[in-house]
Amino acid sequence: MVTLGREAHVDPVAGTRFENWDTDEPSEHGTDGIERMRLIRDDIATRVADLLVRMTARQSEDGLPAT
Repeated sequence: MVTLGREAHVDPVAGTRFENWDTDEPSEHGTDGIERMRLIRDDIATRVADLLVRMTARQSEDGLPAT
């Protein structure tokens, strides 16, 4: 389970891994509009790619087939 943002909160569920992705808010640095959206999109895309690598590695370590 991934939550996004500083204020996101989900009650823990036994047996479920949780991560909170505290993203940088570009508007706090003066970046707005489409450039703000692109920065957020790219940040999330990078994090998703990293998560996929970690999940795939974990499956290999556990002897599970890759999905």
